[in-house]
Amino acid sequence: MPIHNVWITAGSDYNIRTWLIDGQEEKSVPPEGITLIAHEKQITDICELHSPKLVASCSLDGRIRLWDLAEK
Repeated sequence: MPIHNVWITAGSDYNIRTWLIDGQEEKSVPPEGITLIAHEKQITDICELHSPKLVASCSLDGRIRLWDLAEK
């Protein structure tokens, strides 16, 4: 996610994890990253929104969730 300066992965546990990009210091995300308890079924897509600065995720549970990584 270039706007947030993080890598984002979706796990088989249906959670989203953030990882800092090497050489980047992002104050809103701790160095070890964060884990978001995201969905109840497989995550199908994650995308970054420019305005407002959010991340959206969708899943086979039929939900679309918006995430503010600064607020977790």
